[in-house]
Amino acid sequence: MIAGLTSDPGLITAVGVLAASLTTGCLIPQVLRTHRTKSAGDLSLIYLAAMDAGVILWVVYGVFLDSTPIIVANVASALLVSDLLVLRLRQRPPSSEARPERPRAAEEHAGSPTSPAERDAA
Repeated sequence: MIAGLTSDPGLITAVGVLAASLTTGCLIPQVLRTHRTKSAGDLSLIYLAAMDAGVILWVVYGVFLDSTPIIVANVASALLVSDLLVLRLRQRPPSSEARPERPRAAEEHAGSPTSPAERDAA
């Protein structure tokens, strides 16, 4: 520990408020963009589910410690991540009709020369 720094309650609170503001605030641009574009398909479902579970556990941890700053910051984060998660779950995957299928490797080479002798003869 750094002598003298950890005993200053004002500094400890300032670091906590800054950390909470940054980690919660960084979600806001993504939420705004997702609502503006109405597209959440590029967001990782696994990431959102894990992040949501993590911040909910932080809320529980804050309750155990009776720490209002931890609770408030993580409730806000949980609401933002949950919003993204709901939007992502509602996003329908693109239909197979709208997306052209890529030919499979075997089909790409069907009828094309495969050996050097066949290529020279072609």
